[in-house]
Amino acid sequence: AILTHTLSLQERTKAMTQQACLPANQCCCGCSLLLGAKTILCCNLVRCVFVIALAIDSVSHSEANLILQVEGTVAHKVTLAAWGIAGLALTLFGFWGVANRNEQSLRICWWYFTVSYAIDVGFGVYEYVDHAPCNDITDLVSSQGLAIACGAERLIWITITAMATTIEGYMLFVLWSCCEDMRLAGDALDQLYYKQQHEIMKKHLDPAEHIKCKPRLGEGDTLVGAAEGGGCYTIYGSHHDVQFPPNPRNAQGQLIW
Repeated sequence: AILTHTLSLQERTKAMTQQACLPANQCCCGCSLLLGAKTILCCNLVRCVFVIALAIDSVSHSEANLILQVEGTVAHKVTLAAWGIAGLALTLFGFWGVANRNEQSLRICWWYFTVSYAIDVGFGVYEYVDHAPCNDITDLVSSQGLAIACGAERLIWITITAMATTIEGYMLFVLWSCCEDMRLAGDALDQLYYKQQHEIMKKHLDPAEHIKCKPRLGEGDTLVGAAEGGGCYTIYGSHHDVQFPPNPRNAQGQLIW
């Protein structure tokens, strides 16, 4: 196992030197990639549920009785819901991949995020170009303040588009980094270390851990069956006395811990 993990680490180092953009080793300055991936998948899950609910509300109610007052036609909302249903399934698939450290499952979800990112950036640019002439605020402000209001609206749309592009792009990068980490077994040595550390701590806390009689007599088992290999149990208590000087015993010969 150690040799396999070492080879994976060598493969990781070789692959990283050939990449133009190196994957991240943490998310948001301290969180693990797995935690970052789970958080991103949760956000996308909420987003998919919202667009599906938006379409259901639009189809079930008239425009005057909508519960979710969001601008858009019924066709537009239904199209978003179709994309959200696909995203819902792929997001749950991605959760399974993260839980089981399956790179292929998370990679498929990452491709969905990539297409969604391209669509979101395209719509963001379209909305900015559509609002750039400021035709939607001419009836709300006077001619004297139109220039300032138009400049403020353009600045707001530029900020929204830039922030959406940056934040969603970083989420995409974190998911890709998590995929690369799974593909090249980036934390395999850490997992091996923690497993060995756990075993060492168990022996340190209980020196008799490695000689305890683990199997127990079940219902219907007998001492004869146990002697023949059917199981075993400790006669006095649940520990073997390996201390020196020996621990005290009671009148029945049982150890007093």
